[in-house]
Amino acid sequence: ASLYNFVSMRRAINTYTIINCAATLPATPANISLNPIRYRPYHLLLLFPLIQSMMQHDKFGVDPSNGMVDVKIIIREETVQDFPPSYYSLPESVEYIRYNPRYREGYDLTYVYPFSLGNVISLVWRALQQMYWPKVRTTSSTTKQA
Repeated sequence: ASLYNFVSMRRAINTYTIINCAATLPATPANISLNPIRYRPYHLLLLFPLIQSMMQHDKFGVDPSNGMVDVKIIIREETVQDFPPSYYSLPESVEYIRYNPRYREGYDLTYVYPFSLGNVISLVWRALQQMYWPKVRTTSSTTKQA
């Protein structure tokens, strides 16, 4: 997900997991420190072949040093300027940039979120906020890094 997608998602759901896509790569001496077995989320292992297939189909690469996906879409300066500086100071933006400092160079991070009651309630609540109280902002959520 790009920074802009992540911020929108992060404001709408309660729980998600960031996936280190280096864990989808075969363990090699170059990425073993990022890809130790103990950090592989077993409940997400079924997604890894799907992620690999999608990345191969779209000719995306994975940076084995940090697990970010090279989607080869560079964020142009005009796009950055379309958003006020305060956008990049939002907690959601700061979180994304902390995980993916190369976000302007064509790298995106990958995340999944469960279809859970908590997330459904959070989505409905966020939709109501945007319809009836557009200036209200939520800040609670739970994050795990895989």
